[in-house]
Amino acid sequence: MKRIFVLFLMVVFSLVSFAVKLTFWTAPNAFQEEFWKTVVAQWNKMRPDIQIEVQTIPAAG
Repeated sequence: MKRIFVLFLMVVFSLVSFAVKLTFWTAPNAFQEEFWKTVVAQWNKMRPDIQIEVQTIPAAG
């Protein structure tokens, strides 16, 4: 029983240590794109464990 518990803890801690990558969509507007890229760059520097990628929503047509 002890071995199973230790194995369980090892798996949980190894999963927690993985970085998270999120995708943030912004409107196809030059002002919003620049604003969010700046904000996300600051966030990514402060939080290496949770990285955000900015993508512009494709405009229709």
